[in-house]
Amino acid sequence: MRSHWETRLLRRGRVVIGGGIVGLSTALALRRAAPHVPVLVLERGLLPTGATTRSAGFACLGGLGELAADVDAHGLQATVDLVARRHAGLRRLRERLGDDALGFEHTGGAELLQAERAGLLDRLDALDAALRPVVGGPMFRRDDRALPALRFGHTAHLVRLPREGALDPGRLAEALLRACRAADVEVWTGAAVTRLDPGEHGVDLALHDPAVGATRLHAAQVAVCTNALARQLVPGLPVVPGRGQVLLTEPVPGLPWRGVFHRDAGDVYFREVEGRVLLGGARQRDVAGETTDALALADGIQAHLDHLLATVVLPGCPVRVARRWAGVMAFGPARAPLVQRVHPRVAVGVRLGGMGIALGTGVGDEVAALLEG
Repeated sequence: MRSHWETRLLRRGRVVIGGGIVGLSTALALRRAAPHVPVLVLERGLLPTGATTRSAGFACLGGLGELAADVDAHGLQATVDLVARRHAGLRRLRERLGDDALGFEHTGGAELLQAERAGLLDRLDALDAALRPVVGGPMFRRDDRALPALRFGHTAHLVRLPREGALDPGRLAEALLRACRAADVEVWTGAAVTRLDPGEHGVDLALHDPAVGATRLHAAQVAVCTNALARQLVPGLPVVPGRGQVLLTEPVPGLPWRGVFHRDAGDVYFREVEGRVLLGGARQRDVAGETTDALALADGIQAHLDHLLATVVLPGCPVRVARRWAGVMAFGPARAPLVQRVHPRVAVGVRLGGMGIALGTGVGDEVAALLEG
């Protein structure tokens, strides 16, 4: 049984579930809006255990193949609007935390096209013209002449992505946590919420405490920012998990390129990290198997990443893999994030579609605005 004093600690004004970029951004936005109302963040892991600290660190808006597919599926205006949200979210993130704190570099990027995907080049000019007003400059530029120096395999065309950049996900998490401490936001780690029970006078949260077992915490308002895990707390949300697997090599002497790179409509991505190669993706090879929130590695996907490393990214350059890991993203029937009130006292900000770095700050602001409203 809880002590008399502990019961007081388990009554809170506002609680944010999820300690990744969206959850911490939501908490900071709530403090800015109402500095007198305490905010508590609950994170189930010792570290944010979904996508934020397990991402590849791409600060990107999308490549030609990915955005062309979005136009085909959702229309041009929806795609332009989504790129605008990503662009605005990255700007807010950099302005609030600073490029040095984030380890942000405006590296530029490129998309690798195989010969069979050359038809995408016919759409480059029109899509670039639609997006230029949103991002303040060109989105795409064909640069096939650069291919020999880059030494990629199985690549017929190269499309430059001058708006792309990269950051350090670990430094991003540290910077957000420092900002939360400065704003007097409490963060509890190892606090797994198992159930929400919203009512007229507040929201009861069920947690598991290893010391005493089941525990109830009461909050006036709750923000659910657990992305791929959101349906565990709010059943019926149009959100499905998607695992993303990556590998990181040992340092590669004389690496002939820097920046961030996309292939296969964004399904495969790689970048330079401290002289190493980070390579990830390929979930489209087994969509059913990768529609999971498990952080385990799949041998088939990892074998394909090894194959891409040896034949496309670094052909003829043997290199050892130093580390492999997985993160979990969230997808749904629409590409745009899901930000909505699901109860008068509960709002959600989830389904970032693998673009959490670009969208997370803005989504946090939107969730906070719903609770304030």
